[in-house]
Amino acid sequence: MSECPTAVIVAKPKRQSWALEEAWDLAVASHPEGRAEATRFPGVILVYTPERDPYRFSVIAARGSRGFIQRIVPAEKCLTPRTPEDITKLVEAAFSSVLNLAAYKGVRLIASMRGRVKELLDVNDIINTALKAGVKLDRKGKAVVAVEGIDDIVIISAGITYQCGPSCLLVYLKR
Repeated sequence: MSECPTAVIVAKPKRQSWALEEAWDLAVASHPEGRAEATRFPGVILVYTPERDPYRFSVIAARGSRGFIQRIVPAEKCLTPRTPEDITKLVEAAFSSVLNLAAYKGVRLIASMRGRVKELLDVNDIINTALKAGVKLDRKGKAVVAVEGIDDIVIISAGITYQCGPSCLLVYLKR
């Protein structure tokens, strides 16, 4: 699975099949050749589009309400890390980019590492990276950094939180 997706979607518990359908709708709305694929991890769906434009995808995902999706993370940065430092450098850059959003005081961190990348870096390492960078973490912060690790790829995005449904959160990317 070394192909970088356009977005990572996390389904609500026990709603994967419905969330996969909503993910397909988003993929096709983003590009006619878009596709959504369930991963080996329960509730985790990857969306692929030919042009892989995460900014356009976040705009499309913000339109409408999602009932079966818990989280949408457009893949602003995507890498296949070889060392923990590969991930840490991008995480630091993501935190510094949201600190530039001066209107937001605290930064929300969404981090989930699954599969092989979990052996390289875990969520506590990401939290420590934020604290070393002087970032004030706030669970209700409007600015957000999302780090999603799936097998051999890591997706990192920084933006603002956006409600995309009753209990759906979108990392809305700012250019």
